[in-house]
Amino acid sequence: MIEIGNAQLWVHDQDEAIAFYTEKVGFEVRADVTMDEWGFRWVNVGPAGGVGAGLVLMPVPGPPMLDEQSSAQLSELVAKGGGG
Repeated sequence: MIEIGNAQLWVHDQDEAIAFYTEKVGFEVRADVTMDEWGFRWVNVGPAGGVGAGLVLMPVPGPPMLDEQSSAQLSELVAKGGGG
């Protein structure tokens, strides 16, 4: 049997997303790691007790990962509730 460990979800603000998932949904923070040298933050939330798949809360990327236009398009999709 194949199990999904994590699913990625694009967000505009990781702190705001953490607050929503922990305070409203009842999830716990499983990982919150900042890699300063890469300007990257890995945030993983999931059901309490570590049971079940987690959500990786990823900020909408800009250059060099995405060009300006693609980043703006993804940001618009996220604002509409899309982009998982």
